[in-house]
Amino acid sequence: MKRIFIIVLVVIVVLIISKLFNSKPKKKSKNIMEEIEENPLFKMMTEMSTSEEETTTADYGEFGCQASSPIPVKSELEIATYLKRLRTIEGKKIAYKKVGITNTPLIETPIAIYKITLHGTLLATLYISANQFINSERAPKNFELAELLH
Repeated sequence: MKRIFIIVLVVIVVLIISKLFNSKPKKKSKNIMEEIEENPLFKMMTEMSTSEEETTTADYGEFGCQASSPIPVKSELEIATYLKRLRTIEGKKIAYKKVGITNTPLIETPIAIYKITLHGTLLATLYISANQFINSERAPKNFELAELLH
């Protein structure tokens, strides 16, 4: 009986010692935000939403003046907000009218087409894509954006 007790005790001591020498350092546990911030998809979305470039997935051609390079806004309601801020280079308010929608193979959502006029004279046709990650703060060529009123 003594012999079995000594063998069991030796085995336990050996296991404890081997555990001490073979143990790997514990990883510091991460909180949920650290896990999310390390996710490659989250990083990509963050970069897209904070981009100074303000591009959509396609972005080919003159900004806002071609369906392949539409003005990005977050929602349909934001289109009106954007257009109400749009001015000529001289600071004159423009008029706008939606004349249709179109699609491109590189942008999943429909792209709204607007005719932009000043006192009845056509200035431009603009393409605006809703459901993007940002509300553009960039104006198409020959236009500027008025300050956003709060």
